[in-house]
Amino acid sequence: MTEWKQVHGSQINKPQEFDTSSSQAYVYQRKNIQRISKQDPMSDTTYELWQYDERKMTREEYAILIADIQQQQINQYRADLEYVATMSDIDLGGDS
Repeated sequence: MTEWKQVHGSQINKPQEFDTSSSQAYVYQRKNIQRISKQDPMSDTTYELWQYDERKMTREEYAILIADIQQQQINQYRADLEYVATMSDIDLGGDS
């Protein structure tokens, strides 16, 4: 997995957080995606670009990252459920 770097893109639509289609070997992850305006100093024309941080990873690294994200979500859901059960005085049973 490469380090994060700032990138500018001229895509019409907002870039997705994960780009799995641009390359068969790599997946590009993006964050801090925002629309910016730039001025061309030669023609004095203003145009819009996307600016974002991006890193490249192999498909195997992507699979591991997605599995980690899903596990974090499961852990958060479990913690939320246990909190609600405790606040509602509900015994969920089992050993947590």
